[in-house]
Amino acid sequence: MLVLIQVCQLSSQTWTYFFPTIAKTLGYSNNVTLLIIAPVYIFGFFTALGNSLIASRTDRRFILIAWPLCVDIVDIVGNIRVISSTATAVRYTGMFLMCAGSYSAFSVVQAWIASTIPRTRTKRAIVYALVNLFGNSSNIYGSYFFPTKDSPQYRPGGITLSSFAVGGIGSLLYWRVICTC
Repeated sequence: MLVLIQVCQLSSQTWTYFFPTIAKTLGYSNNVTLLIIAPVYIFGFFTALGNSLIASRTDRRFILIAWPLCVDIVDIVGNIRVISSTATAVRYTGMFLMCAGSYSAFSVVQAWIASTIPRTRTKRAIVYALVNLFGNSSNIYGSYFFPTKDSPQYRPGGITLSSFAVGGIGSLLYWRVICTC
């Protein structure tokens, strides 16, 4: 189940491979496009950092993975905004939501794996290896989510990422029901 959570969570992040291309559809020059994506990543960094610090201090894992995935619901709304609107402000705001939702849960998922499989070191290392092996497989298939022919809205890619976010939320809720971690 941890593998499925990680696969869904990392798959919902594959927009990052195409973010300059997606941001380019806002209609700005190459230089301006690169400049406007920096605040999105800075926002994602501070969101993830804050989430990780809170998780470390409170020892809560479920809620601190659930809220970013629920932000992934907002991320889903962000995806819908990006793929359905042509207004620059609406699409740019959606990009912030996508970044905050998909980045914030990653480090907490990793910590949850460590706290769920506490003994032995060998077992934990094997679980980490499997979770990361299957989770990072999204790097392979994620590169096909945003073909050029779907520009400028990239609807199939946005729908696919939203589906992975919903899968991650469902997996997390199922894991919470079967394991009171």
